[in-house]
Amino acid sequence: MAETTETLILDIQFDSAQAIKEATDLKNKIAELKVENKALLESEGKVTDAYVKNEIQIRALSKELNANQ
Repeated sequence: MAETTETLILDIQFDSAQAIKEATDLKNKIAELKVENKALLESEGKVTDAYVKNEIQIRALSKELNANQ
């Protein structure tokens, strides 16, 4: 009985410039949110709803950034 062998060749194209731009955009947005949170803590003196919302966004963006690296 003869065995059949299949070969699969993948052609993967990757736009590194786009990936770098997306990573840079995510890092910049995370940095902006951290600055906003620092200002919120200084002005309010306590954790507010806006602070918590920013933290949630920071975590989500960080997760996305880590997944794409």
